[in-house]
Amino acid sequence: RVNPSEKLRKTVYVRESPEDTFTSFSILPSSATVNSPPRSVVFLRRRSTRKMLYIIGLGLGDEKDITVKGLEAIEKCEKVYMEAYTSLLSFGLSSHGLSNLEKFYGKPIILADREMVEEKADQFLSQAQHSHVAFLVVGDPFGATTHTDLVVRAKKMGVEVKIVHNASVMNAVGICGLQLYRYGETVSIPFFTDTWRPDSFYEKIRENRNLGLHTLCLLG
Repeated sequence: RVNPSEKLRKTVYVRESPEDTFTSFSILPSSATVNSPPRSVVFLRRRSTRKMLYIIGLGLGDEKDITVKGLEAIEKCEKVYMEAYTSLLSFGLSSHGLSNLEKFYGKPIILADREMVEEKADQFLSQAQHSHVAFLVVGDPFGATTHTDLVVRAKKMGVEVKIVHNASVMNAVGICGLQLYRYGETVSIPFFTDTWRPDSFYEKIRENRNLGLHTLCLLG
C-alpha cells in the first residue's frame, strides 16, 4: 500500500515470461531528496487459466483465408468443431475441403450439423468449461444469428468466449461494384422443396426497391 505522503517516481513494465506480467513501481517519499533511495514494490499478475470457447471466422476462400490470430487459437484447442449448415458451400461440405482444413490446421475437425448446434450445443459448451474449444464458421462468426445465440448460451453457462473475426459476404459483396451503404435489409431465401415454397422474402425485396436500395439475398 502506498502512503499518501509518497509519490510514484516511475513505472516499469517487465515481461518475464509469456505467462506472467510484472509491474514494478519505484516509490519515493514526497519529502525525500533526489538521492534518496526509493522503495520498490512489485506486483505479479498471472495470466488467466480459465478455458475458453473460440468462435473463429474462416473467411470466404479456402483453408488459407484464416487469420493468424484464428490459427493461433486453433493450435491451443483440444477440440475443433466446424459449423456445417448455414453455409452451403462451407469447406466442410466440399469434396476435399475438410481434409485440407485438417492438414493445414494440424487438428482433426468435428462437423457440427444443425441438430448439434441448435439442440445439443451444451455438449461442446460444457467441454469449453474444462478445455479450450474452437468452433469454426465460414465467413464471419456473426454472419448468422445462430452464432449470436451460441454466445448467449455460452455466457449463461459461465463459458468465456473469444471471437476471431474474418471476411464476410456482407462486405465482400462490394466486389460487384455496388456501394455497401446503398443496401437495404438482407434477405434469406431458403431452398424450395416439393411441398414447401415460401415467398415471404418477396415483400422485403419490394420494400428495399421502393426505398431505392439494393438487396443482398442469402441462399440456404
